[in-house]
Amino acid sequence: MTAGLLLLLLAPAAESYEALATKATPVNNLGRYLEAYLGDCDHDAPDFDQKGCLEKVRAVQKERDGELIKIVRDDVRDQLAFAGWDGRKKAFRLHLTPLFPERDVALTVGKPRRLNADGLPVMKNIPLWVELPKGEAEFAFRRRLERGMVRLELLVRPKGPWQKARKGDKPLRGLEVDLVGIRVLPARGSGHLYQQVYQR
Repeated sequence: MTAGLLLLLLAPAAESYEALATKATPVNNLGRYLEAYLGDCDHDAPDFDQKGCLEKVRAVQKERDGELIKIVRDDVRDQLAFAGWDGRKKAFRLHLTPLFPERDVALTVGKPRRLNADGLPVMKNIPLWVELPKGEAEFAFRRRLERGMVRLELLVRPKGPWQKARKGDKPLRGLEVDLVGIRVLPARGSGHLYQQVYQR
């Protein structure tokens, strides 16, 4: 990620998170959403209508590109890594790996730079800072963060498909999105522990 892109990503946004969230379309099943957006048109059966399949997929992509959508993830233990206390920010630091796999496809913030030795996308982490809530015991709250006992709410805009070749296997496919806003939510209950809106 270049310095210019990072500054753009962290620039203050004109609209509040609440205002943006009310405009967003909820996506309750990310797997089905990705399947519709990316399609599955790579078949060599003689009677398979590949042209019709591709046309349908392109129509879905044209309709959804740029649309603001909201995704809630209840299990984020594979995406969030605890990175300790940040004394300068006076908050706990979390590293978000912006890769959300669903079977053989994935949603990513940006495109993966490469695949690792296990054939998984390599993504640049996004730092999040979560302050200790008033009235919470520091040790217990820290343990919750360390164990990934939180939820994520993402506001994103679909940008386009990507594909990465893999040795001896089908290419890995995904949907690149722009991150518009993010919230860290408690595992149970209402309210939020952290929120950030990014300028787009």
